[in-house]
Amino acid sequence: MAMNNKLHMNKKTIFTVALVIILILIAVLIAFYVVSAIQKSEIKKAINAAWSFNDKDKAKYLTELDALSTYEVISIEKKGEEYIVKTAVTAPDLGERLSAIDYLDFPRDKEEDAINAFLSKQIKEAKIKKTNAEIYAYKINGKYEITFSDTFVDAMSGNVYKYSLKAFEDIAKMKSKEDDK
Repeated sequence: MAMNNKLHMNKKTIFTVALVIILILIAVLIAFYVVSAIQKSEIKKAINAAWSFNDKDKAKYLTELDALSTYEVISIEKKGEEYIVKTAVTAPDLGERLSAIDYLDFPRDKEEDAINAFLSKQIKEAKIKKTNAEIYAYKINGKYEITFSDTFVDAMSGNVYKYSLKAFEDIAKMKSKEDDK
């Protein structure tokens, strides 16, 4: 009977120890999740603050483009002191839309209303494009500092960043050819 009682006691002890270990693991996982969620929230706030433009005199078309350009944080990976924030950007593909238009068809009018109307029309007619891009965050003195990748900037600006670089190269080539004549 004493042996059976000891065996019963050992099973109870093993069960109790296993239960305590499981509860500790659950608590650690919950704490990790909460810390991760807080960190993600802090990084997203820092990204929003770094990306926001408080220019109340911003051109109408930029306001329209900003309203249609969004990003979602997919994941955050820490590598040393750097946080790599993987995002999915959704925005009108204004670069593709403008690429289909000859430079000579752009408004020559320096009136802001004409330019706004032209670009607003292009934004409304542009296809929506989804792009994966990275943002880099660094915690310095308790604050997150943000660096945007060229891919993120291009995607959030409707793919106009790369389009503009190409347009400047094309204009420089045309100018060079004119100068050679």
